[in-house]
Amino acid sequence: MNNKYLKWILLIGASLIWGTAFLWTKKSLVGLTPAQSAMARVALAGLIFLILGGKYYFKLPARYYLKFLINGFLGTLIPIFLFSVAQTRIDSGITAVFNSVTPLFVLLIAHFGIKQPVTKRQIIGVLLGFTAAVALIFVSSETHPGQNYFYAMWVFLAGISYAIDMNLIKKWYKDMPVLIFSSGIFISILPVALLILYLTGFFELDWHEPTVRNSLYYVAIVAISGSVIAKLMFNKLIQIDSPVFASTVTYIIPMVAVIAGILDGEKIHFSQIVSGIILLYAIYLSGSNNKKQIKRTR
Repeated sequence: MNNKYLKWILLIGASLIWGTAFLWTKKSLVGLTPAQSAMARVALAGLIFLILGGKYYFKLPARYYLKFLINGFLGTLIPIFLFSVAQTRIDSGITAVFNSVTPLFVLLIAHFGIKQPVTKRQIIGVLLGFTAAVALIFVSSETHPGQNYFYAMWVFLAGISYAIDMNLIKKWYKDMPVLIFSSGIFISILPVALLILYLTGFFELDWHEPTVRNSLYYVAIVAISGSVIAKLMFNKLIQIDSPVFASTVTYIIPMVAVIAGILDGEKIHFSQIVSGIILLYAIYLSGSNNKKQIKRTR
C-alpha cells in the first residue's frame, strides 16, 4: 500500500486504540496499584513480543541492546507509570487532553536536539494543534470540576519522554523491520517489569478476588491492544513519515475521548466542536509533504 494512505490508516488506528486505553487503565487501578498496573501491562506485552520476535532479538548485534533499553524506558516504562499515577487524581479524558502537548515537545526536540528536519507547515500545524488542545483543557476543567490538575504535570513529563523516544526511533531504526525493533524494545525491559512486579507484591495478590481479577482483565486489554497492536502501528508510522506527524496521534485521542463521553451520555460544548475541527486541520498540516525545512540554528 502507498505510504501516503498507509500513514493515515496507521494514525487513525493507533488513535482509536489508545483513545480507549486511558479508560481501561483507569479501571485497572481499582484492584491494582499504579506500579502494578503499568508493569503488568509491560510484562504481558513483553511476553507476547518474546513469542513474536524473540528469534530475531537474540541474533542482533550487541550495539542494539542498549538502544532498545533506552527506548524501552523512554517510550514505555516511564510514560505508562506517570500516566497511571496521574489517573489516580484526574479522569482518563482529562489525561488524554493534557497528553496533546506531546507534538510540541517532539517538534522542539527534533529541531534543537536530535537534528531531525522540520518543515514550516509542521510548525504551524503543531502550534495550531497545541492552541486547540489548550482550549479543550479549559473546557474540560469547567465540565470536570474537582480534578487535581497538579497531577497533569506527570502527563507533561510523560509527553517529554515520548517525544525523545519518537525522535530516537526515527534516527536509530530507519531500515529495521518494525516487528524486530518493537520486539527488541519490549524484550529488553521485560526483566525490569517482572522485578518491579515482584517488589510491589504483585505475585502475592489473590488473583481470584473479583476486584483484582477484573483489573487484570483490563490490563490484558490494554497490553494486547495498546502495547502490542497499536505500538506496532505507531512505530511503523514513525518509520514511514516523521515523528512530528506520528505524535499528532495525541490530537486525535482527546476527540476519541469526547466522542466516547457523548456515547456515554455526556454533553458536548460548541467550543469542543470548534477545537476538534482545528485539531483535524493541524494534523493535516503536520502530515503535509512540504519540503521547505527549517534550518537548525547553531
